[in-house]
Amino acid sequence: GTYGDKLIYRSMAEQSSADAKHEQLRKAESFLMSRDDAEESIANLYIQAGKSGRDFNVYSEGVGRLYEAFIKRPSSKLLFEIVSYARQLESRELLNKTIIYLEPYMYEMFGLNSSGEIVSK
Repeated sequence: GTYGDKLIYRSMAEQSSADAKHEQLRKAESFLMSRDDAEESIANLYIQAGKSGRDFNVYSEGVGRLYEAFIKRPSSKLLFEIVSYARQLESRELLNKTIIYLEPYMYEMFGLNSSGEIVSK
């Protein structure tokens, strides 16, 4: 567990390439006690790579992985991130999967109407 945590920390702290960070996170994923954190970090790495490279597929892959991490280990932080990403991607499917965890009064802060539909800007 400690070595896996160290790999995760090192991947975030170093200014290495995305491939090198991904490799460290894959190694951390092999340790049971750091697996969930490594999976979430890999998802965030994909999201960042997709944003910086303007690659919609990589970005979407990262959001999908983040959703998988949320399903394994739910948290309000991840939920809010995923709903925001789903809103940005205008992904009806992902919104339908995630808004069930929100109270209806929270829809407005994510740009959704009372039915959970995306409100135009």
